[in-house]
Amino acid sequence: MHYEVESEEELQTIVPQLWQEASSRNILLFRGDLGAGKTTLIKALGKHLGITDTMSSPSFGIVNEYQINNTLMYHVDLYRIKDLNEIYEFGLPEILDSGAICMIEWPEMTEEIWQDYDYSDISITAKKSGARRIFVK
Repeated sequence: MHYEVESEEELQTIVPQLWQEASSRNILLFRGDLGAGKTTLIKALGKHLGITDTMSSPSFGIVNEYQINNTLMYHVDLYRIKDLNEIYEFGLPEILDSGAICMIEWPEMTEEIWQDYDYSDISITAKKSGARRIFVK
């Protein structure tokens, strides 16, 4: 399925349907160029799920953890990962195996690990007009 949105306000209107489609799996991989809107979409999904804390990109800390009722949501940004060993240092396999909701930006940095997991793949592209196209597989 795909969506096209012109603004963050419009993004909020498609998030419930997008979540319904993608949440059959607890691991969601977000792909797209720098500035495509991956973090913005993850924040919108977090808000939809009931996160009231301020959400930010975990670019420097790699992982942010949020409480949602009786479960956890992890927001992981792999942009700065240079070596596959780094994912073991911060415990990515344990996070993925925890059963928590895992939203992962830049999964391309560790492509070989995903073959062991069932996940939803979400791609975002920015159009010249500023609109965003979102594809969910």
